[in-house]
Amino acid sequence: MAQGIPTEAIQSSGEVRALRKSPWKGVVRFIIRKPLGAAGAGMILLLVVFAYVGVLFMPYGKLEQNIPEALQAPSLRHPLGTDQFGRDMLTRIMYASQVSLFIGFATVLVSGLVGGILGVVSGYMGGTVDLLFQRLVDVLMSFPLLILAMAIVVMLGASTNNVIIAIAISYAPRLARVVRSVALSVREKQYVEAARAVGCPDWRIMLYHVAPQCIAPTLVLVTAQLGAAILVESSLSFLGMGTQEPNPSLGNMLSGAAAGYFEMAPWMAIFPGLAIGVAVFGFNVFGDALRDVLDPRLRGAGR
Repeated sequence: MAQGIPTEAIQSSGEVRALRKSPWKGVVRFIIRKPLGAAGAGMILLLVVFAYVGVLFMPYGKLEQNIPEALQAPSLRHPLGTDQFGRDMLTRIMYASQVSLFIGFATVLVSGLVGGILGVVSGYMGGTVDLLFQRLVDVLMSFPLLILAMAIVVMLGASTNNVIIAIAISYAPRLARVVRSVALSVREKQYVEAARAVGCPDWRIMLYHVAPQCIAPTLVLVTAQLGAAILVESSLSFLGMGTQEPNPSLGNMLSGAAAGYFEMAPWMAIFPGLAIGVAVFGFNVFGDALRDVLDPRLRGAGR
């Protein structure tokens, strides 16, 4: 301890200054301390490159059919084989990965904004506002996530935009509950009381003093939710409630393969399933590592 300042605080401030001077050192430290999380980040990066850069070099279109080449096994001409219409599986998985990534990121963005605002307002305001908001959260959380998303898609209709809305509504209450717990703690801090004392309006306190303290847990949660959102989207498409044929999605590609082609053309199910597994695993392990790094209670773990 130096001049009443805890040693841990001095070390933490030193790490922050070092990270600002050289962010690459922070990246290297993350790779060393959390190799599994770094591997997850690498898998995510490879998936993004595969989906958005790989399609630029493919000679086939996502809807291009070639019936004489239907159900061909993987070969040099078609590295992942073809489907029942002779469409190149590699090309379609690339485009389907774009759909999954877009829906995943759009979902966590919408649910993060809605759930974050709901949680900050509920936790800071308290009283009747908190009571009403939390009862709404309880009602939404009482439904299984996939069942709630399916119900919303049934009401709105099957489309990519409606899938985003459905998954975002399903995830927002869970994020709101986490953010509310942080806001409840932050509103009792001395600097928040000081802001109230000098006459700052509530909206300004929530925006400039409470919300920034909720960024770290929100970032961790939405990163972990990305994998789950991709899985839910694939499930909805598998059930015919997501992206509709002939546009490719990992879920509806699995649905088509499961309809009766698995025995004669197993690659139609194996490769889309592997793409889903890579995406979900990558986001999950990266989210866990990010939680360990950003949560002060876990910073010392795993060293």
